[in-house]
Amino acid sequence: TNGLDLGNVDQALWNTAQGRFLQFTLMAPVESRLALHVEPILLFFVPFYWLNLGRPELLLIVQATVVALGAWPLYQIALIHLAPSLSPTPNSPLSISNYQLLIIPAAYLLLPTLQSAVLFDFHAVTMAPTFLLFAFLALERKQNGRFLLFAVLAMACKEDMPLTVAMLGLYAGLAQRRWRLAGLTMAISAVWFGLAFFVIQPRFAAGGNIQLDRYAWLGDDPLSMLTTALTNPRLVFDHLWTEVNLPGYLFNLFLPTAFLALLSPLTLIPMLPTLAVNLLSDNPFTWRLEDFHYGAPLAPFLFIAAIYGIRRLAAWRTNQKQTFLRLSLGLSLLLLICSIIYHYHRGYTPLARPFYWPEVTAHHHQLETILANVPSGAPVFAQSNLAPHLSHREILYSDFGYFTDPDFPAQTPVTDILLDVTSFENIGGLHQFLKETFAADNTYQLVAAEDGILHLKVNTSSPLDKAEPAPSSLTANLQSPISNLQSSFFSFTQPTSPLDYNLPVDFGDVLRLHGYTLYFNRQEEIQVTVDLEARQPLESIRPVLYLLDSAGQPLGATEDLQPTLVWYPVEQWPVGQTVRLRFNTLPWYTRSMPAYRLALGVINGDDVWDVSRRQLPTLYGPTDFALRRPADGTLLELARIEQRWSMPEGGPVVRQFEPPRLTERLNANFDDQVRLLGYRDLSRLSERDTTLSITLAWQAIATPENLTRFIQLIGPDGRVYGQLDSAPDNGHYPTSLWQPGEVVVETITFPVQSERPSGNYTLHIGLYRPATGERLPLVEMSGDHISVTVPD
Repeated sequence: TNGLDLGNVDQALWNTAQGRFLQFTLMAPVESRLALHVEPILLFFVPFYWLNLGRPELLLIVQATVVALGAWPLYQIALIHLAPSLSPTPNSPLSISNYQLLIIPAAYLLLPTLQSAVLFDFHAVTMAPTFLLFAFLALERKQNGRFLLFAVLAMACKEDMPLTVAMLGLYAGLAQRRWRLAGLTMAISAVWFGLAFFVIQPRFAAGGNIQLDRYAWLGDDPLSMLTTALTNPRLVFDHLWTEVNLPGYLFNLFLPTAFLALLSPLTLIPMLPTLAVNLLSDNPFTWRLEDFHYGAPLAPFLFIAAIYGIRRLAAWRTNQKQTFLRLSLGLSLLLLICSIIYHYHRGYTPLARPFYWPEVTAHHHQLETILANVPSGAPVFAQSNLAPHLSHREILYSDFGYFTDPDFPAQTPVTDILLDVTSFENIGGLHQFLKETFAADNTYQLVAAEDGILHLKVNTSSPLDKAEPAPSSLTANLQSPISNLQSSFFSFTQPTSPLDYNLPVDFGDVLRLHGYTLYFNRQEEIQVTVDLEARQPLESIRPVLYLLDSAGQPLGATEDLQPTLVWYPVEQWPVGQTVRLRFNTLPWYTRSMPAYRLALGVINGDDVWDVSRRQLPTLYGPTDFALRRPADGTLLELARIEQRWSMPEGGPVVRQFEPPRLTERLNANFDDQVRLLGYRDLSRLSERDTTLSITLAWQAIATPENLTRFIQLIGPDGRVYGQLDSAPDNGHYPTSLWQPGEVVVETITFPVQSERPSGNYTLHIGLYRPATGERLPLVEMSGDHISVTVPD
């Protein structure tokens, strides 16, 4: 969890209980939660804070409980439309038809969009789907009073929810011809929205709703934004189609319902305001159905429409009750299957591929102990993920601008600073700045420094600090300045758990890699932890993580130091001691890349692109992995990654010993060292082609010497019209690293001359010793190469 938004909601409610209505400081200079969102439903929590029962845990539990309760009204709606004559009675147990209706709420609760909203901190709007479902159920039952009650509760969740409720009122008019109720609902919604958006928010934020800058591409104010959207549809279409990827968004939205929701477009009307708010924004986070909370208000109408779609399709051309029930069961099962498939790829439960069990470690317990010693009520700075643990206080900051921006609008200077250097990135050298600031200024004194966690006390005797003096008992416990950190602080750099991949590799004679672990976090960038051992005293040595394209060509590098290297420089590493280094500051964006690779390099100096300064990786022990060395052998490939359902998946290349599927088998033995098993995917060669590609499969007969593979395009006149010589796999996997029996598959794409005579072309493929150029002879065949006819 984070300061945004669990921490600031909890702080606002705690301040309200202390008489400071919805005040918070976590988004300084914003001082009121009302400047961010109008959420009157939050006031229901205030009595718990009066009773000292309010805390972040309560908010999370209530949020999850309310969302789960949405399954009940959805079940009742399904009962009305899919089993109208089979409602349970006190004397009649549920029939099989009633049980089948549980499929719909089960699929609803499996919806990743809903689950992500529950797990992404606390947001009042996450509770709105349940109120909207109860409101719709009341509409179905013609219970006007109950409908208005739940409509009001939904509107109380966020300032834009009145727009959704207004569309629900419009639905009541169009679908049920209840225009008086529709008019009343839309009138109440319009008044509520007008007060929230044009009166309350401008009162607490000078420019009105602070989220409006997301729509600045449409205009400078709400009226001009609306005018542009209505009068320049081409601009809006380009934004939705190219920036948002509307087809992909809608596909993912409706797939969990097996697209049955599309059969009831009228029921989807209430989704329009949320779709407009999310998709017309220029903030890419709002375009995501998962990972955040923005898609939650879409969930109820998605499944209500699916129920209507099932009923419409099951009732098509049949009036027989049993046929209807069988069809509705079949369609419900289809919906469940699609829901499970989507959930497997993008869900948040143990049924889902991206799921991992959260682990409570000794680091968390140490953090808990340190946070418990922070004086209650003291003005505090705490990084975002620590803020919810310290939000019961009037003054709490988490924006690092507090240190980096001289004009930061702090109401009161802090007396305590809490940092966990293991969990925030070093973007722009932030860690160096903080370390140098704390070390150079005796204003900051240590209270605790354990396992990467820092508790600093601001020396209140400094004339720059106008805060109240610290309690004498705490002042007495102050330790030396941050420049004298003890060994207990650096325990986070020591290996405490096994690695996923053991890989014994030396980088020159300076560093030894023992292995590494890949950390997948849904769509986020993959973080990498490596265990490194200094083999000699280090100076100006730097481990670097590289991003490679799918062919192994470098695209990016971690030019910023990783946090571990800032706080524990390599110059301090004892010889023979293993240090665990995590790469969490990554300068690249890979979500638009279908495939890519990650590689490790070790450089001498600061220029990560100077190949001559890299320490060469060499294998010093046995391994199950096929060790690729891209960039002229100066890097060590760690993983090959592919995107599946927009989430990265992959790992290191494991040695293969089974022959792959091939179009043509050759079994050509080169000097009893390497066998060319065959090929596949040989491209055709037309007159306009300037490249040719083929996939070859090799197998080591013994442990080969270091060899170079050559491939030539030979024309009808016997001349060479294209050639590529390199170690296999684009030069990344030298034959000297192969094990006996190992199969190596490589795809070769090489340039060919554009001006070529017509006729039949042949590929010549073979191996030679790079030192002498001597070709390896074929065994049991004549010659020193294999010929393959190229199709035209």
